Amino acid sequence: MSCRITLVTNNPEFKSKVKDITFIDGSAWEVLVKSRDAVHLGGKLLNHPLYGNFRPYQQPYRSLVLQKNSKVSSADFHSLELMENALEVYRSCGDRILLPGMLTEEAERDCRYLDYQLVKHTLSQYGDLDQG
Repeated sequence: MSCRITLVTNNPEFKSKVKDITFIDGSAWEVLVKSRDAVHLGGKLLNHPLYGNFRPYQQPYRSLVLQKNSKVSSADFHSLELMENALEVYRSCGDRILLPGMLTEEAERDCRYLDYQLVKHTLSQYGDLDQG
């Protein structure tokens, strides 16, 4: 299956492995906001924004795969609902959101790895992951 997709992420593990990437040098919250904005412009989520069932204070990295659709003039309401619900979960955690750089290097590496593993299948499914 092939479609035009993009990855919005703050996980540096994807930088050299994904063809179309929007890298956010910031928090998972910022990834969610940027992805929600892309949905407003016609994008469609291809993975759940709360995949892995990690709370915002458990995982500093977030990666969202979106289908690009420049021919759509309105937002995909299901994607928009998922994004707004995810943002509400983040809001409910207040200042307990875990940011990149707050953990030991070993814990950061583990978090990047988990995020990568949870998203790589979706990217591979749509043909945008360099397995090399």
